[in-house]
Amino acid sequence: MLDAPPEVTARIGLIIPSSNRLTEPQMRRYAPRGVEIHVTRLPSLQPTIPGIQAMMNFLAPSVPKLANCKPEQFVDTRFLSQLPT
Repeated sequence: MLDAPPEVTARIGLIIPSSNRLTEPQMRRYAPRGVEIHVTRLPSLQPTIPGIQAMMNFLAPSVPKLANCKPEQFVDTRFLSQLPT
């Protein structure tokens, strides 16, 4: 018999590049029981300054798509590497 799903206590919204294969499974693994992870992806363009700047043009249209799930927190993974360990 399957256990009942946990009550949703919080939602976290992630906006990540489509080439990022690690952030989503890591966030799901480390999220406490009842915390849901919702993801939308930005297209991955050339890994150059102009390519990254072009990718940012997709950021603003991505936010409303993710906002539909009403997350308590948005995470922009560009800044995760800057957090102290």
